Amino acid sequence: MAYTKGIAKKSKCRICGKSFYSQQPNARLCSDFCRYKFWQKGYMEKKRKEGKLNIKKNCNFCGKEFTTNNNSIKYCSDECREIYYKQKHKERIENGYFYKGHNWLKFRFEILKRDGFKCQYCGRNPRTDKNVILHIDHIIPRSKGGNDEIDNLITSCFECNQGKKDVLLDKRLLENS
Repeated sequence: MAYTKGIAKKSKCRICGKSFYSQQPNARLCSDFCRYKFWQKGYMEKKRKEGKLNIKKNCNFCGKEFTTNNNSIKYCSDECREIYYKQKHKERIENGYFYKGHNWLKFRFEILKRDGFKCQYCGRNPRTDKNVILHIDHIIPRSKGGNDEIDNLITSCFECNQGKKDVLLDKRLLENS
């Protein structure tokens, strides 16, 4: 639709009722917010006519039937969602992602603190070199049977961690650094 340059026409918004000026000859909405509300109103009306507003679903955890307006909701309540999540991620929790009930970030901080916030391979630290990014590395890689226990984790910089990959280092090399 072509705009009429330089001539602003006064219109009334169909959603909020405010008067506004627009160069668009058939403008009916005053703002992005009113455009969204107009779209939402039309969308919801269309869904209501199609009978898709009240969707009947079965809970993925308890199997109970419930009604929702959102097709992506899978659980009848927050309790079912939380219980399902805990069961689904039980293996990750047991394997150390949440080390002994602690958050992984707190666990990571404890390892960084233990190692003096410096790479245990090359000795670089963020205090002296601002470009250093510290990671937590597995001494015995998980791919070679290593675990997430605190004794198997060490602080390393990004470069050393990427260079080492899943190589198994001799423990004497670590003790000398």
